[in-house]
Amino acid sequence: MDLRSLLEGYGELSCLETVSPRWGESLESMPDGRPWFLEQAYLSRACTRVGIDAEVERTLQETADTVAGTPELAALAWHLHLSVFEYLDLPWTIFGKWPRLDSALSEHAPAFYLLISLGMVELTEARHRELGIPPEITAQTVGEPRVFLDRYTAGSLRRESRSVPGLFRRELGWLRHYTAGDLYRIGRFEYMPMEFNDPVHVFRNLETGTTIALAADGNSYTAAGYCDPGPGESNVPVWRARLAVEGESVTGTPISPLGHALNREITLDRRRFREVLAPGASQVLDVHIPGGGRMNPDAVRSSLHDAVAFFCRTFPERPFSAFRCESWILGPQLEKIFAPDSNLVSFMRELYLFPVPSNPLDGLFFVFSDDEIEEGDPDADRIAALSCRTTLQRKVREYLLTGGSWRAGGMFLLFDDLDRFGSAVYRSQGDLAARMAESR
Repeated sequence: MDLRSLLEGYGELSCLETVSPRWGESLESMPDGRPWFLEQAYLSRACTRVGIDAEVERTLQETADTVAGTPELAALAWHLHLSVFEYLDLPWTIFGKWPRLDSALSEHAPAFYLLISLGMVELTEARHRELGIPPEITAQTVGEPRVFLDRYTAGSLRRESRSVPGLFRRELGWLRHYTAGDLYRIGRFEYMPMEFNDPVHVFRNLETGTTIALAADGNSYTAAGYCDPGPGESNVPVWRARLAVEGESVTGTPISPLGHALNREITLDRRRFREVLAPGASQVLDVHIPGGGRMNPDAVRSSLHDAVAFFCRTFPERPFSAFRCESWILGPQLEKIFAPDSNLVSFMRELYLFPVPSNPLDGLFFVFSDDEIEEGDPDADRIAALSCRTTLQRKVREYLLTGGSWRAGGMFLLFDDLDRFGSAVYRSQGDLAARMAESR
């Protein structure tokens, strides 16, 4: 089966470069019958596991029948399934450039990629059985396609005032984390074990328990202490951090728990301050915040506690010591947009924030469920044209249109401080860095 002719027949020849890698290999392994992830019995079970309702399942079953009954589409579905889940050498970036298939499947075209995504259910369950993961964790973890479906539906409602079951093609690559056994959902959050590699060194006072973060040596910052300039600011970094260990002391640039570096230096006595989090030397749980739920304090606290118990029990050989995250949800501007008692701001107040490289459109795809928002400089006309269905969308759009700085942020939360979650433990220290600098 010639791929060029296939794509040309559907008016998708422009996608040839992104679809062609390993096409011949896929054809050689093509099953004689219907691909297993298009079988009606499998789809029914997968929809139940993911939490997809009967109406959407009917659309998926109809689409699967059409695809399986069309040799060209069946071959394409098999190849793209393998490209996502088996050909791990292929980069995620090509998935968002795959064919839309509007001419082939009409109004059912978006469902084609939702069908591809549902293959993750069987693959994730099999991987979890190999690892001995408890069924209740597996049941939560395999629900991610539902999150993708809801985001796509919200976007289609905003654009077309009608519900279209599907998902954004660019999100397919994320599913590899689940099938590899790298990412687990536990309550409100998802967690990925990883080595801490952020340019931040965290020290803890052995007597008082106070915590202070120092920037990695040579890190560049703007005048305001961020990694990237805001509107109207120069693109040239203003100053660089310094970190130096000399005998029993370490001197460096402190980072405020509010999420910005301070253009000053402090010295820590290493006999009193122990480094508890270091790039390349610490094991952490990377936190991911899926859509589709409120972040009330009880749900957040429960998820964090359950995650510590699960990972310490399941991976005892890895000495995890903290949570970390990098996300638009941690951008310092959000404390200006939302009320102090909002769930999002309440969550941020419990964390030690730090600046990370970002761009002016970080996370807006997730805020607006709009696949046309690309990375780059924000376009005021494009932002103004966005229709808003939620309070979050309205507040973010207003902030952007009034010239506010938009950036992502990072955070850490030490396991040792989890029992004090709810007391804003890092911010309750006050400006520790300033007091230490004044005492030098």
